[in-house]
Amino acid sequence: MKRSILTLMLGLALLALATAPPASAQDDAYVFDPVSSQLVTGRVNSMVVQGNVAYTLDGYGIKAFDVTTPTLPQYLGKVATPGVAFFAELSGNLLVVADMYAGLSLVDVTDPAAMVVDTTVFLEANCRYLDVDGDYIYCAVGDDGLKIVNLNTMEILSTLAMGGPAYQVVAGEGHAFVAAGPAGLKIVDVGTPTSPSIVGTYDTAGEGLGVAVNFSAATDVAAVADGTAGVVLVDVTVPNNPTLISATATMSRAYHIAFNAEFGVVAENDVIQTVNLLGAIQGSYTTMGSPLSTTVVGNLAYVSEVLAGFEIVDISNAAAPTQVAEYPMDGGARTMVRNGNLAFVADYSNGMVIMDLTNPAVPLFIAGWPTAQWCYDTAVHDCDTIAYALDFHGELTIFNVSDPTNPVVLDNYPVGPGARAMVLYGNYLYVATYFEGVKVYDVSLATGPLFSTSIPLTTNCKGISVAGDRLFVAASSGGVYIYDLTTPTAPVELGHYVTTDDARMVVAQGDVAYVAAETQGLVILNIANPANPVLLATYDVVDQAMGVTLNDHYVYVAHGEAGLTVVDVQDPSTPRYYGHVDTPGNAYEAFVWDADYVLVCDTYSLEVYHQEWMGVTPQNGQTPYQFTYHGNYPNPFNASTVIAFDLPVTGQVNVNLYDAMGRLVARMYDGAMNAGSHRLHFNAAHLASGTYFVHVSSPWGETSGRMVLLK
Repeated sequence: MKRSILTLMLGLALLALATAPPASAQDDAYVFDPVSSQLVTGRVNSMVVQGNVAYTLDGYGIKAFDVTTPTLPQYLGKVATPGVAFFAELSGNLLVVADMYAGLSLVDVTDPAAMVVDTTVFLEANCRYLDVDGDYIYCAVGDDGLKIVNLNTMEILSTLAMGGPAYQVVAGEGHAFVAAGPAGLKIVDVGTPTSPSIVGTYDTAGEGLGVAVNFSAATDVAAVADGTAGVVLVDVTVPNNPTLISATATMSRAYHIAFNAEFGVVAENDVIQTVNLLGAIQGSYTTMGSPLSTTVVGNLAYVSEVLAGFEIVDISNAAAPTQVAEYPMDGGARTMVRNGNLAFVADYSNGMVIMDLTNPAVPLFIAGWPTAQWCYDTAVHDCDTIAYALDFHGELTIFNVSDPTNPVVLDNYPVGPGARAMVLYGNYLYVATYFEGVKVYDVSLATGPLFSTSIPLTTNCKGISVAGDRLFVAASSGGVYIYDLTTPTAPVELGHYVTTDDARMVVAQGDVAYVAAETQGLVILNIANPANPVLLATYDVVDQAMGVTLNDHYVYVAHGEAGLTVVDVQDPSTPRYYGHVDTPGNAYEAFVWDADYVLVCDTYSLEVYHQEWMGVTPQNGQTPYQFTYHGNYPNPFNASTVIAFDLPVTGQVNVNLYDAMGRLVARMYDGAMNAGSHRLHFNAAHLASGTYFVHVSSPWGETSGRMVLLK
């Protein structure tokens, strides 16, 4: 279940019935052919480079790359951190990580291919940037200001407010230099770490978002990335008397700046610019994504970006920087909603991504916008011009998408930490949270959401949906809750059903509800009397049922590493297998785009499959009188073929594929088949050209056939 993060197209064997179906399986089924695999590119917050190893920090943790050859970065390994790895500094073999809401994490990088989280210290504040100087860690923690931590004991020594949000900090020569938003540049005496004090301030014209300091024998220069005001260079040789060297306008908002011995590199909206040590702009380079930060090592700038991973840029000619390499990082398609021909995808590690699926076989990325931490859900209002992105950090971002190629942020509205899923019901938005139950907001006004009420629940809410005038909440270990929405601002609980494992998602149709309940699989409930839901059936799936989608009388169950299974629920009390496809990562949720295409939100990508019905076709309306193998057609083939055979009566059938060495390479079918003429569709995109042998075994005989794959 692994995928190279550089892979853009899926070359995977998709069998007619890719895994062994349950004993109750029948011949009628969907088969899936891969059409496209759109990598949902992730976000890199920052990078650390030492020697030939570069470390990237993102919402998943830390990844290490060998950059001995900068034109070809080689992935070495990764480690997950408890929070959101945003920035880091090296201290010996320890990577000191600003781990956002988790505080500080120390990661042992002695072996970059096998990194280990050593220690985590909670700071009671979001740690976004830090610097390490000697035995001390200096943490920029937003509105709380500057925190100083002893590196050896991990004890918090002091906290000092900055008069504005502390965005970034650089420490050296007994002082800490803090970019403090509208409060400008703050210079702090840290000679006594337990009692730091502000000794100097330079009020910049914009918003101090980033800072870098060039310490030299002659003049110490602090460079401030000053938002819309550009770059400000300040002489800080005398810390209590900072003086202006220069103020330079940039092409767009300046977020971050880093130095080498000769130049500074400024990260802006869609570009990096080089500046000399007097602040004069030298050159620019348009990046693949939106730069968040840069790390400068010699003549190379490592650029961390939103929606594009990272790039390595040669700045030896500061007037004309050039790309050395680009490395798209894995994102995480979590869920999506459809609006016309557009898919609004919740990219877990990055934010909201908008794709054009006018031709579902060729998804086109058209826009994206980062959210604060982990984007878990998206929604589009009935008016078609307003979209919502829900971030686990507790922020609801509201967009005007009247021009979907250029989404405009209207508001970032706080909904509380642990926001996990949401659903619209008219002009009301219901937000399921981990810690505070369900919150209800009136979204009818253009000025922004208005909080209406909340539904207190004591367990983590993971999924939410509406059917008719009823609200359904998948509440983890609490199971499923059903509410009446006759009065949308005053939901009334109607009933409750406790699943044996965590309820992650629930959908309903008529008097039946379908629940993805992790290891319990698909749980089917009769909700004709919502006060007393009754279990109709369960359907086991491999791994864990993560998501559930209903289309007509078919349920598409996304079950993690085992992929996607389709279940026929025409008779909900007797669910029947109807098809399966093994996706390349972890399948979270499926979306039936139309009769021909199914989209799967997978770990790193939005997978698009063409679904085709496979069934029994009796010859001349009569059952075959003997077992007959008709071979495969076309033969030779590239890369799909159909295997045809007749069965006189119903029974158990096995269809396997072997290579020329006699090794089993695919198990194409293993289960019961009805009498009739059968067609099994097989896609060999993952196999090498060559000769293969298909073996069909049944109670009435067995046979083998030769097939040739030519690519």
